[in-house]
Amino acid sequence: MAEISSQKEKADLSSGSHDVHQQTGSADHADRILINASGHIQELPRNFSLISLAGVGVTVGNVWPAIGGSILTAIFNGGPPGVLYEFITVSVFYWCVAASIAELASAIPTAAGVYHWASVTPGSPRWGRLIGYFAGWWNYLAWVAGAASMASILGNTIVQMYALNHAEFSPQPWHVFVVYIAATWIACAAVCLANRAMPYLNSLGIVLILAGILITVTVVTTMPGRDGRPPHASAQFVWADWQAAVGYPDGFVFVAGMLNGAFSVGAVDVVTHLSEEIPQASRNVPLAMLMQVAIGFATGLAYLVAVMYAINDYDALFAAPYPIAATSILHHSWLNS
Repeated sequence: MAEISSQKEKADLSSGSHDVHQQTGSADHADRILINASGHIQELPRNFSLISLAGVGVTVGNVWPAIGGSILTAIFNGGPPGVLYEFITVSVFYWCVAASIAELASAIPTAAGVYHWASVTPGSPRWGRLIGYFAGWWNYLAWVAGAASMASILGNTIVQMYALNHAEFSPQPWHVFVVYIAATWIACAAVCLANRAMPYLNSLGIVLILAGILITVTVVTTMPGRDGRPPHASAQFVWADWQAAVGYPDGFVFVAGMLNGAFSVGAVDVVTHLSEEIPQASRNVPLAMLMQVAIGFATGLAYLVAVMYAINDYDALFAAPYPIAATSILHHSWLNS
């Protein structure tokens, strides 16, 4: 059956018809032809739904945990107001990027994503090959660096969680490295050996991401000021007190600080790489991208506002032994008495 289907798709692709829906009489089959218009034949099972595809975007994008892992760097770029306004500004820019990619994903759904669009949109095959080559390599390097950084944040977070609950434990860099390697290989094994389970794992991932932000925001906003704990920071400190004693002009600091926000919201093309694994990709991929961007921004902003109000000792934040500042913030807001 698979061979017959492949032969039929090849015949459809070579017919040159512009009205694929009329040609096949099947929306799903027409969608396959649209995705594989370059000549590639459908090989992967379409086992993702809209929710599980959005789950891929939310869990891989991982906005609020990524922000938590980079606050110690971001907070030098203007303090709490810089972190908040830089995140909001860069999010608006990435909404524009996401809208452009969603339009391309609707018109030319392809698992290749950015490098395929860069190859076909310039018009000239010569420039298309050149631009597509660089787009592909930059996209590849971004995924490699992004995966490494998120695994590193996970390694640091797990080690620091253990250290917070075991006063006698002294975390070492090699502890983080071991967890980093374990996390990377577990993720690799899941992708390679549990492909059928990936939609369910990503649906679970979106639940865990939302549950995590709900629990974190609830605890961080309710614990300060109770039972002898330090109170919340003032609105002036969070929204207006610009702090950037780094020796550069404020404008430059703000623009440079947007890189930290871009690190957390920049993976807007995630779901496009699964275009071959979801029915009606030209409709569902843009919708999943919209859900990813909306959930990412809402959870990221909620996390930042809650955490910024929980900073009650600015100097202690940098003096803490934790390489991820969010750990120190959470420690001071709901563990200290």
